[in-house]
Amino acid sequence: MTDVTARSPAGFGRNDLSAPLIAALTDYGPGPYAALLQASARYPSAPHATWLDLDHGIALGDVRGGALTLRRTIPSLPPCVCVAVVDPGVGTSRRAVALSTASGHRLVGPDNGLLEPAARRLGGAVALVDLGESPIRALGRGRTFDGRDLFGPVAGALAGGAALHDVGQEADPGSLMVLVLPNPRRTTQGLDVTVLEVDHFGTLVLALDDQVEALGPLPPVGAAGRVRSSLGGSAEVRVGRTFADVPAHELVLYRDSDDALALARRGGSAASLLHAAAGETLTITFDEDDSDDGPEAA
Repeated sequence: MTDVTARSPAGFGRNDLSAPLIAALTDYGPGPYAALLQASARYPSAPHATWLDLDHGIALGDVRGGALTLRRTIPSLPPCVCVAVVDPGVGTSRRAVALSTASGHRLVGPDNGLLEPAARRLGGAVALVDLGESPIRALGRGRTFDGRDLFGPVAGALAGGAALHDVGQEADPGSLMVLVLPNPRRTTQGLDVTVLEVDHFGTLVLALDDQVEALGPLPPVGAAGRVRSSLGGSAEVRVGRTFADVPAHELVLYRDSDDALALARRGGSAASLLHAAAGETLTITFDEDDSDDGPEAA
């Protein structure tokens, strides 16, 4: 592997990774595209890098879903290179970027909001380059598969020891596009929330950890109420710490393993019960309750 020097405080220096890791997240689904992304990243720059597929099942073009999945998964990894491609704007004027975070992770992908939530959770972007004129771009290819032709090769170059300024033009790290998410809103009776995502189990993620903190104290564990969806679904709900705090097939409002506010159905799907999908508004009203413990992460 290329001889490397220590990472600079500004984040532009070369990686100091003795066993480089490249993680990938896309909406490519089954088929050859994810394999082509991996091949373009590992060869010839980083053939000995470990490759980790985070998720290639993001819904097509779902930038928000991809961003939230990346935000949830990347903090569990050691400092590494992550290439993320959910890119409905490929071939347009949208910017392509690579960045370094305060944690030492490097993210590569389209600047469409996909990378920003993860970068923020990793302490913020400390250095960023525009890949528009990157010398790493594969020549003689089209402009509709940047995963294979740009993002993969850049990720491989970084894992192989290249510095950010080797792969693109330095830009303001504060210029990274922010993903705007709907915030929960407190009412006189309870909460108005938007479903940010629905997971494999039908659990509804309603607010991220920083949004919950900004919202202030939640009703105590044991507080009972009712949740209503904008499509007409309605069910009783109780605040808890984990699924076992409610009877089978009932709803629990809790702080999940990512410390987000979530709504789950014990032994079933909250999404199916409420006919709820990402983007839908829920209204949660609470009864009077004198329990004394707030919800904690499950």
